[in-house]
Amino acid sequence: MDVIDLWDFLYNVDDWSFDTFPWDLFYLCHSSVERNQSDILSKNEDVQENESLFPEQLQVSNEIINLNHVPPDEVPDSQVVQPIHSNQTFLSENTKDYQTALESSDVTEPKDESLTDQSSLNDTSKDNQNSQTLEESMIRLQLSLEDRTTLSAFEKLKKKRDKESMDVAKLSENAVKNRYKDVLPYDSSRVILKESPTGDYINASFVHMPLPHPRKPNEYIAAQGPLPETCNDFWQLVWEQNCRIIVMVTTLKERNRVKCHQYWPDLYESSTYNDMQVTCFSETSSTAGITRDFLISNQKTNEERHVTQLQYINWPDHGVPEDFSNFLEFIQQLRDLRRDAGGIVAVHCSAGVGRTGVLILMETALGYMDADEPIYPLEFVQKMRDQRVMMVQTVVQYKFICEALLKAFNDRCKIQEEGEEDNP
Repeated sequence: MDVIDLWDFLYNVDDWSFDTFPWDLFYLCHSSVERNQSDILSKNEDVQENESLFPEQLQVSNEIINLNHVPPDEVPDSQVVQPIHSNQTFLSENTKDYQTALESSDVTEPKDESLTDQSSLNDTSKDNQNSQTLEESMIRLQLSLEDRTTLSAFEKLKKKRDKESMDVAKLSENAVKNRYKDVLPYDSSRVILKESPTGDYINASFVHMPLPHPRKPNEYIAAQGPLPETCNDFWQLVWEQNCRIIVMVTTLKERNRVKCHQYWPDLYESSTYNDMQVTCFSETSSTAGITRDFLISNQKTNEERHVTQLQYINWPDHGVPEDFSNFLEFIQQLRDLRRDAGGIVAVHCSAGVGRTGVLILMETALGYMDADEPIYPLEFVQKMRDQRVMMVQTVVQYKFICEALLKAFNDRCKIQEEGEEDNP
């Protein structure tokens, strides 16, 4: 059996598990077999060829291993490793930039099951990072997706910060306020309610994400989706923290399971939550989601505020969105609204860690992209998990982030090229 036959054998076996898959043979074939792009694409009629990230370079197709991780309530009896076709593109192997990125693209995986050393979060040393451009970091991100090192490094990240207590969340009187018993806020970063009649606890955490100077940091509150018992507390949080934007990254039900209680009134109706009367006076739909506008009236102080809710409704029951453009459009809608409204943004899904983490990381990373600063997604994940457990919950979500960032960078390059053509 020659190398090509071996490659075909590995490719066509459907029942490999993660533990039994012959990784050494896979990487041998992956690096040895020269495959024609049209032959690969013909195996999957659904694969569509995208524009190259670097249009002047040759576009090639590469194999990626997709680890079908799913949230805890969706984990099957066995995880199956499936080879999928990627249409990501790379610089020519003869270019200096490609070789430089290749030499620094490997992640050093420690023997411990979790990555604790900050330097291990990155695909290069700090010295190399400081000298990297945005383009170089995107090249390296492509490479680390191709050889799976960034996915492997993500899986080794600790889900929570060491020595962080969650004592208040674990109090018996607060148990009813937690949607999931293993998703709790740290005592050090939890949002403390000031005037709630049921106590100062809510399952929500402050998340501070710095942006390149001179931009102001993005400030968030990452919260679980409200329960029937916590709707009053949620609106109390919105009022006390002066949140002008609420981002909801879930629907109310998925697969007949309640993911979030409807904590707002229907259009043109009002509801009262503690001292707050909330009126929904506008609701519009777009391809990116639903936008609702609320008027909150504090009946104790006679103050009124306008709060906007953005709800992303295109997240599938399983996995991640298929359309990067649609999700990026939703993120841009949030960024535009933030520029006008300012302040801290309340973000929630169901548990307030998975999709919530995806959204926070994406908006933060796009801020770095606007500033032409290099982007290292693993560092962002670690920073978020230092403030709330399990932010970006699965490797599938992390892979979606990386591919969406490459899509955003690709679009940015096209716009710049079109501008140069129009103004030679």
